Amino acid sequence: MNEKNVRTYAMRGGELVDWLMDPGVPFGRFQKDKWFHITKDGSAPGPHIVRALSKKIADDNINYRLNSQVVDLLMKDGKVVGATVKTGAGSYKVNAKAVVMATGGFSASHELVKKWAPEWVGRPTTGAVSLTGDGILMAQKVGAQTVAMQEIKANYLCHPLTARDGVSLTAITPYNILINHEGKRFVDEGHTSINFKSRAMMKQTGHEAYAIVDQTAMDNLKLMRNYAAAGYFVKANTVEELASKLKVDQKAFIKTMKDYMAACQAGNLLYC
Repeated sequence: MNEKNVRTYAMRGGELVDWLMDPGVPFGRFQKDKWFHITKDGSAPGPHIVRALSKKIADDNINYRLNSQVVDLLMKDGKVVGATVKTGAGSYKVNAKAVVMATGGFSASHELVKKWAPEWVGRPTTGAVSLTGDGILMAQKVGAQTVAMQEIKANYLCHPLTARDGVSLTAITPYNILINHEGKRFVDEGHTSINFKSRAMMKQTGHEAYAIVDQTAMDNLKLMRNYAAAGYFVKANTVEELASKLKVDQKAFIKTMKDYMAACQAGNLLYC
C-alpha cells in the first residue's frame, strides 16, 4: 500500500465526546486520573453508544450488513477499492471509493499473541472474542505496514471467567489498591501504564493480586454495582473480615490496609 494513498483522520477527544452526547450518550463526568469521560451514573458507555449510533444509522438511512465477514481486500492500481464479503448465503464483492478498516486488535488469537506479544501468552483477555486479527492480516497482505505490535494492552484489573476470557474492571482504577498474597502492595497503582502494572502483577505469587476498593466505587459506578450483583467481588464490613476471606497473609494484609488508610487520612497523597 503506497504511503501517499493512506489517509489518517483524527478528532479531538472533547469534540468526539460532544459528537456522541448530541444523539444521547449520557457522558456527564470527567475522570481526571484517567483523562476520559464517564457516564453520569457510572454505567458502561458501550450500550449507550451502540443505541445512539444505531439510531443515527437509522435516521440517516445508512446501509449496513450483519452476519457478514470481510475475507479479502480488493486492490486496483495500488489502491484498496473494496472488499470481498462472506455470508451464509455465499460471497460477494463491495466496491467503494474509500475503505475504512476498524478491526480491533488480535488479543483473541493465541497464534498472533504468541507471534507478536509472547509475554502475554496464556493470560485471560478482556477483549472481545472477535479480536482475532483477521483485518490486520488482510491489510498486511496488500502491503500495509504495522508497528509496535508487541504493545498490546494486558488488563491487570480483570475478573477471570475462564482461562482465556475475563471481564474488564478498569472502571475502578482510581478507587483501588493492589495487594498480593503476601498481604503487601507491590506497585504504584497510579502509574499511567496498564502494562507496567500488569508486568508487576505477573511477578507476584500466582501471577495475580487483589484489587481492594471501598463503597465509594460502588456508589459512583453503576457498572460496578452490576458486577457486585453478579458475584464478582468478595464483600466484607471490616478489614479483618476481608482478610479472613482472601488467600493472603492476614497479619500483613491488615497492617498494609491500616497503614494505607492512616496515610490517606493524614493527607499523604504520595503514599495513597
